[in-house]
Amino acid sequence: MQSAGRATFRRFLFFAPWWLLAVVCVQRNLWNLISMFSGHTHTIHLWGALRPLVGGRESIDVTAATIRELFRKLSENHPGMEVNIKRGVAVSIDGKIYRDQWDTELPKGAEIYLLPRIPGG
Repeated sequence: MQSAGRATFRRFLFFAPWWLLAVVCVQRNLWNLISMFSGHTHTIHLWGALRPLVGGRESIDVTAATIRELFRKLSENHPGMEVNIKRGVAVSIDGKIYRDQWDTELPKGAEIYLLPRIPGG
């Protein structure tokens, strides 16, 4: 009778939903680690109005894979920048200016500048 109880308990452990939860948690942590190291660290040069928001520095280092991720990380790490980003920012990557292509990848070793967006065509 005790062996039947042990078999039932083993079946419960095998089919219990807790192991599925553990797998999901491990998978999420693994995804966070992968996404954390997916981008390259870039030196971002800032225009004058943004410098007081980062302690007066002319440039900051940010790890990002795309312009959109760059903006997200800047907003998270420097909350005052979010207003300027929403107002309009252009990004210069190796001399080419991007105004709306936020899914553009940031190449490794690129020279990146944030610029105020100038209205007009």
